[in-house]
Amino acid sequence: MGYARNEEGFVKAGTLATLVMTGLMIAGAQTASAAVLRVNRSGYWGSEPVATTVQAAIDAAAAGDEIWVAEGTYLENCALKDGVSLFGGFGGTEASRAERNWNVHRTILDGAGAPGSVIFVPSAVSATTIDGFTIQNGTGTNYSWLRSVEGGGILGLQYSNLTIANNVFRNNTAVYGGGLSIKENSTVSIYNNIFSGNSASQGGGIALTNSHGTVANNTVVGNSAASSGGGILSWNSDANFVNNNVTSNTADPFYGGGAVYVMHNSGTIPFPRFDNNNLFANTLPDYYGATAGAHDRSVEPGYVDAANADFRLLPTSACINAGDSSFIAPLTDIDFEGDPRVMYAAADIGADEWVDRVAPVIISTSPADGSSNISRTSRVLVTFDEQIQAGSAYAQIAITLIKTPKKGPEPVPIVKSISGNVLTLTPTVTYPASTPLTVTLPAGAVADGTGNPSAPYPFTFTTGRR
Repeated sequence: MGYARNEEGFVKAGTLATLVMTGLMIAGAQTASAAVLRVNRSGYWGSEPVATTVQAAIDAAAAGDEIWVAEGTYLENCALKDGVSLFGGFGGTEASRAERNWNVHRTILDGAGAPGSVIFVPSAVSATTIDGFTIQNGTGTNYSWLRSVEGGGILGLQYSNLTIANNVFRNNTAVYGGGLSIKENSTVSIYNNIFSGNSASQGGGIALTNSHGTVANNTVVGNSAASSGGGILSWNSDANFVNNNVTSNTADPFYGGGAVYVMHNSGTIPFPRFDNNNLFANTLPDYYGATAGAHDRSVEPGYVDAANADFRLLPTSACINAGDSSFIAPLTDIDFEGDPRVMYAAADIGADEWVDRVAPVIISTSPADGSSNISRTSRVLVTFDEQIQAGSAYAQIAITLIKTPKKGPEPVPIVKSISGNVLTLTPTVTYPASTPLTVTLPAGAVADGTGNPSAPYPFTFTTGRR
C-alpha cells in the first residue's frame, strides 16, 4: 500500500502527490474544511490542471474532502484516508456531483493483479463513501494480524463507517471476501452494487465480519468460493440483507451456502435479517446457517444479457415490484443506472430498478392482416407485448369499410375494451358480405403503464359471402 502505479511503473504516492500538488489540487478546494479534489488522466478538468492519479488526490486530501475521478482506467492500488470520499463517473468538466453519470463515464480502478486490495480503507474511518467505480483485478491485503489475504476489491478495517454504492466489483480475488471484506465493529451501507466474477476461499462476493448495517439492492452473480459462501459470507454480523439478487454463485457442496453462508456463534450480536432476496441457481443449499426470509424467492431473475454482464431486468422479470421499499436509503434512492426508486408498486430486487422506456408493440392481430373470408360478426383482437391502457388517441380507433367508391369510407360502430395486453374491438352491427375493412390504430391509440404511446398501425381483412 502507499504506492500508485501508472504505465511507467511504480512510484511512491507521496512523491507523486508532491509533483502534482504544486498549484494543481488547490484549485479544487471549496473551503478550508471541505474541498473537492479532482482527478483526470489528461491532467485537466476542463481547463483546470488536476491530479492524474487517485492516490495523489487522496494524499492531498483531508477528512471531509471529496475526490471526483473522471472516466478512464487507473492502474492503482489506493490507500484511503479517514473521512475522504471517492466518487467516480465524471466526464471531466462537471461542476456538481449531480451532473455525473457513472454508466456513461466508466471510471475503472484496476489492480491489474498486483499485490493488495484495489481500495484499502484503514481503521476507524468516519462517514466515508466509495461510489460510482468499476473495481477490478484486486488480489487482497495481508496484514500480520489478519487471518488471511482479504478484500480483493475493497478491504475496510474495523470501527469504520462506510457507504459503498453504485459500483461494479468484478474479477477480484482473495482468501476472504473476494469482492469486498468489511472487518470488525464497522457500520456499512452497501447499496446498488454489482458483484460479478469475484472469487475467494470464503465469501466470493462479500464478506462481513462482526459488522452492522444494510446490504440492499445489490446484484451478486457468478461469484465463487472454494469452500463456503459463494455470494455472501456473514460472520457474527447483524446486517440487514434485503432486496438482493443472489444468483449463479458457487461454493463447495460439502460446505454449502452457494448464495449465503452464515457463521453466528456470538450470543451478544443479533442474528442478521434476510428478506425480499432472490436466490436462484446457486450451489445448494442457498443458505447455510440461516433460513430464507419470509418474502425471499427463488426465480430466474430475467437479466437482459447475463452472458455479457448486462444485469438489467427484463420487463417480464419476477423481481420487479418484489422488493421491500422501506430499505431504500435517501442517499441511494436511485438504482445503479441512476433511475429513481421506487418506480411502481414497490422496489425491485437487485441493483436495477426496471423502467419501461419502450412503447407497446403489436405482436398479433385477429383477424390477421390481409386475411379473407372472415365472419361478418367477428371481433377484432389486437395483442401487444405488454399491458396497455387507453392512450391519447383512443377515441380515434376505427374500423371502416367502403360500400361503393362514390360513398367513400364508412365507419363501423364498435365497442372498445382493454384487458391486460389485449385491445378488443367488437362491432355492434353485422359487416356487409364480401367487403374489405380497414382497422386504424392511430399513433397513441394505446399506451403502456408509464405512458409510452403506441405507433400507428393499420391492417385490413375481408369478410366472407355469408
